[in-house]
Amino acid sequence: MLSSNLADARTIWLPGKTNGGSRLAIETSPQPTYNPSTGLTYFSYSIQNGRRYKTHQASTWYCYKGIVQKNPNFRYTNGIESKNPEWSVDSLEVGGEAPIVTADSEASLNLLKAICAVVYP
Repeated sequence: MLSSNLADARTIWLPGKTNGGSRLAIETSPQPTYNPSTGLTYFSYSIQNGRRYKTHQASTWYCYKGIVQKNPNFRYTNGIESKNPEWSVDSLEVGGEAPIVTADSEASLNLLKAICAVVYP
């Protein structure tokens, strides 16, 4: 269950915490979008750990048909294919490399579920 009214929400806090104890939220402005040529879904999310609060731009290849599953239109360029859902933190890209987050906590899985439910390629 999402914790805000979707009609006028900008930040929707999701249930659960990350493995590090942080809370995650989906940002609805801008709305998540899907690029059919790359197979990537782009979104904004926020992370709160104690008093620290940051918003990031990200992309995932684990949204397909409204659920968390690998998008068959995405092609790995580094040859390494993960078996776990994950996303790239594009706003932290350095030297052409962006950190990859593995969705291995209740909060991170709920974030991807919320993103995928909104974007239906």
